[in-house]
Formats: sequence, structure tokens, C-alpha cells
Amino acid sequence: MKRILKGFVIVLCLALLLPFAFVGGGVKSYAKSNNDYIKNTILVSRDGKVSQSIIISTVIPSTYNGLEIKAFKTELASYLNKELNARKTEINNKYLMESKEEYNPENKITFGKNGYAVEGDGFVGYEIVYSSMNVFKYYNNIGSTYKEGFFYDVSTYLLDNPFNDDFMQGSVKSTQAEKYKNYYLSASEDFSFEDYVAQNYSPSFYNDFASKNSRTKSNADSVLKYSDNYYHHLWVSDGANLTTDDEMNLSLKIIHSGWWYLLGTAIPLVGMIIAIIVVKFTKKGNKKVENHDVNQ
Repeated sequence: MKRILKGFVIVLCLALLLPFAFVGGGVKSYAKSNNDYIKNTILVSRDGKVSQSIIISTVIPSTYNGLEIKAFKTELASYLNKELNARKTEINNKYLMESKEEYNPENKITFGKNGYAVEGDGFVGYEIVYSSMNVFKYYNNIGSTYKEGFFYDVSTYLLDNPFNDDFMQGSVKSTQAEKYKNYYLSASEDFSFEDYVAQNYSPSFYNDFASKNSRTKSNADSVLKYSDNYYHHLWVSDGANLTTDDEMNLSLKIIHSGWWYLLGTAIPLVGMIIAIIVVKFTKKGNKKVENHDVNQ
């Protein structure tokens, strides 16, 4: 009898833990970093806004003139300002062609800091903030599917890797990765560290998808929970081996927690009922055996 009850206790404990098995996600180790990097980040905040940023690190040894380094960063920012303005024009043109007021960039999108790229401590970059995921998807051609289920729904996204996109630069075919690298090399021209940059600049290219949701899964090279409590999915490349297969695949399980908690409650109750029935039948069987022995 003790063995039977002990078995049921184990089953009940496992059943109680079942609903929580689907509330969480593992975290892989972070990929090896590089001081020189170019990062494309897509961050989904808790309030639903989506920010997309391009950050270029500016690692110039402090042995070089500080005023020159500052002037270099300003020159690099000018390249990004041109790109930011081109992106703004592209988005505005799409809005003017289709005139969907729910996607009006004037109300739904913020371009840079007062319209410009910023120069920070060790980096230059810009940010575009979309008011919602729907607005972000509309202007960025994000492939997505949504599959409903009983215990959970699955939302999937296919994001393009911007660094492997081809474009024609005059009569020469180039990639976005090469374009950003050339921004850096061109901005360093005529400064005392021009030769240093030409010989040593070999950035890593990062795509970073960040959200608060731990149930987001992806084909990322690594996933890390930062101190900001965001889960960062990171794809890393040296820029030389990019292919059209480098898309970022993401899937999000939206758990119907009510059903899991109901299941977690129902299984122990069923187990208890079965245990009670087993105990009663066992007792009746023992009494019959005792009565039979007495009558004999």
C-alpha cells in the first residue's frame, strides 16, 4: 500500500509541474565578440514599439589625436545621415503611393534623434522607431504566419539579413556589409590613423533581435539575457561569407496558460480519485480475506 501511495505522490508532483514546463526558454552561450563591429538591432519593447538601429563601433587607439577621432566620427555620422534620409524618403514614398493612414510615418515613425544619427562613446549610429510591430512589418516586408492551437498559438517571422543584400554601386555589385565597411574606411581618409584603419579594420557583423519574451525561439548563433532583461538573439558574421540563406527565423509560442493550469489541476484530481478508489478496493479485499479467515 505504501508503495502505491508513494507512486501516486510522485505522479501528482510531476503533474503539478507540467504547466510550468512551457513557461520559459533556454539561453545559449554568447558568441565570441569583436571590438570592431557593425550591428543591426531590432528591439521589441514591452509597450509594443519596435526600434531598428544601425550601430558602428569606433575603436581608434587613444594614442591618436582626440580631436581627429572626434572629426572622424562626425564624418562617419554624415554617411549614416544620408542613409537615414534615404530610408525616410523611401518610407514616405510608399505611404504617398498607398495612403494608408494607419501607417502614416508622420505619426507612427520617429527617424533618428531629431532626424540625425548620433555620436556616442565609442560608436556612431541611428535609430528608427516604429509605433507597433504592424507598422514595422508594413515598411520592412517581414514575412510572418500565425497558427492557432488549443494549448498555444505560434507566430513566426522571417526577417531579412540586411548585410547580405546586394546592390549596384556604379557598375560594381556590392553588399550592404561592404557598404558599411567602406563608410568607415572613407571616413578615416586624410586622418593620421588612415593607414592603421586600412590595415586593421575587420568588423564583425551582428544582427540582434531583442524582446522581453523568453519563449521566442530562433535559428540565432547565440541567445543571451542582458542586464536590461531583454533576450537578445544574435546572428554573427565576418561579412565575407554571407549568403541568401542567412535570414533570421523567429517563432513565438503564445501560451494559453488557462488551459495548462486547468490541465495541471485536473490531472492531480484524477490521480487522487484513482488513489482513493484503489485504497477502498484494497481495504475491501483485505476485509474479505480477514472474514474468510475468521469463518474458517
